[in-house]
Amino acid sequence: MDYNRDSYTSEYIYDYKFLSRFNILLLVFHMLFLFLFFYAEYYILAIVNVFSVTYYIFFLRYTKNNLKVYARFTFIEVIIHATAVVLLMGWGYGFQNYFFALVPIFYFISHFGDGHKEDSKTSFYNSVLIGVLLIILKGITYYVEPLYILKNDWVRFLISQMNIVIAVAFIIYFVKEYQMVVQTNEKIIRDIAQTDQLTRVYNRYYMTKIINKSLSEDSIM
Repeated sequence: MDYNRDSYTSEYIYDYKFLSRFNILLLVFHMLFLFLFFYAEYYILAIVNVFSVTYYIFFLRYTKNNLKVYARFTFIEVIIHATAVVLLMGWGYGFQNYFFALVPIFYFISHFGDGHKEDSKTSFYNSVLIGVLLIILKGITYYVEPLYILKNDWVRFLISQMNIVIAVAFIIYFVKEYQMVVQTNEKIIRDIAQTDQLTRVYNRYYMTKIINKSLSEDSIM
């Protein structure tokens, strides 16, 4: 029982620290866009970013006892924010790339806490909805002129490239974190399979494996 409780506590601490780092990154990026939108006098988008910055400053601390609530609301915030920017500025600034970055994040977050099978199904449905939303947004921006158009091609190029870099960085970051989670879980499973839960000493399975390995090495020699 102690082992399970310690494992659950360490898993929760990891999840909270991970989401805290993720929260800080999103806060920094939104503050950067807040400055850019105010500078460009895109006040509607600036106001959207004010709400986003406020959310990332306060919301995590109030949901630290239920991290999946924070994750779900964060997905909603990213989707609303990216959708608003794409509709108001058009397809050419790279904000649609954040939708692609959300797909692997859906599956990563589904492993937080208990990691039920229903969470994996939800991740699949969310991914399909992201694809449908992208198709709809592409159609709207194809037929409807955006409200805001940057006349400076260099600034437009800079924003589009920055969005690509941020989206790819998020994907790499989550893939690396997922790799760490898999390696950690493999070690936990291996320890459970090889040790007695009560005494914490190596069990018959481990000893048999060691003996077979020694015998095979002796036979080779």
